[in-house]
Amino acid sequence: MPRTPRSQREIDLVKKEILDSALEFILADGFQNLSMRKLASRLGMTATTIYNYFSNKDEINLMIRMRGSELLYQRFLKCCDQHTDPLLKMQAMIRAYFDFGISYPNYYDILFNLHTPKYLDYIGTDLEPIARTEKESSLRNYEIVARTLAEVMCIRGDVSHDLVKDRTIQMWCEIHGTICLHNSNLLREIDDNPAELTGRMIDDVIARLMRFGDEQ
Repeated sequence: MPRTPRSQREIDLVKKEILDSALEFILADGFQNLSMRKLASRLGMTATTIYNYFSNKDEINLMIRMRGSELLYQRFLKCCDQHTDPLLKMQAMIRAYFDFGISYPNYYDILFNLHTPKYLDYIGTDLEPIARTEKESSLRNYEIVARTLAEVMCIRGDVSHDLVKDRTIQMWCEIHGTICLHNSNLLREIDDNPAELTGRMIDDVIARLMRFGDEQ
């Protein structure tokens, strides 16, 4: 009797299982050491089974990155839906980004810390179209933050594109550093209450939002 075709839900669950396992492998052993055979062994599958869902480990890498970017983007969209005031929206987005980094440390690492191939590495390969989609997915997060920050800064007058870009990256670097120190448990080594410390640091970033517009 022929095997009953898998439903879309079953296919999606298998893909999620493969991607979750691949992410854990990359974090533990590095992307360069990942192979379909090793991944299949971890999952109790055959490599052939994994090839039914993904063409190679590079496609898996890009799919993992897109999943992480989408998780973050949905959090930003929720902030935009909940607030119309630009400052309140920006404050919510800062907290949402920090919460994402703490709640999804594995995705945060592969998106912002680990050295894994990205769009420029795939130019001229069969995976360039998928890599372009992944890059566009990642850039949505930068663009929605930059657009919101521009709204905050424009409260005090017109701002240049370059200034918005500089301040977005500055803010990003500060929050990124806080998340990395928190997730590595280094803050716990220098402060008895790291949660309170990180809260103050995020509050300080938010407080400085009001001063961005004075720099013109």
